[in-house]
Amino acid sequence: MHHTDKTGYLKIICFEMNHEPFAIPVQNIREVNRMVHLQKIKKAQPYVLGLINYHGCLTPVLDLRMLINSEPSILTQKSLWIAVNYGQDSVCLVVESIRGFMNIDLKNLCSMPTLVQAKHIDFLLYFAKMNQEFIPIIDVTKLLSVKEKQILVSMVTE
Repeated sequence: MHHTDKTGYLKIICFEMNHEPFAIPVQNIREVNRMVHLQKIKKAQPYVLGLINYHGCLTPVLDLRMLINSEPSILTQKSLWIAVNYGQDSVCLVVESIRGFMNIDLKNLCSMPTLVQAKHIDFLLYFAKMNQEFIPIIDVTKLLSVKEKQILVSMVTE
């Protein structure tokens, strides 16, 4: 199992998009913050909302809802971004609201059923069983294709 600590638990941050729960392992997270002014980028992919100055580095802000094959997020004053480790860099992912930080017992992690595994959802690590719901846990390193990663790097370095 990935992203676990020595206690037998997976630490996650749980958030919502389109009223559906999702999670990211805490070890991938650098910071959670409210939306700030974005520098728009002409001709960027629709999921690239813009760039921010994140601790002195130009950092792309991505619409996580669009990346997981859904409609675009509606940005409000309540919108948040989660800065995550993405290789040696950071990427900020927009989410609608944060449910909180949780420790998930490894016994409550379920792998993706073989019958529904597909390339377009390979960013899902596990499902966490919490009470009566299953919360998808996202592997942020698999959200973008190799080509998309190269495009993001070129936007930030130009």
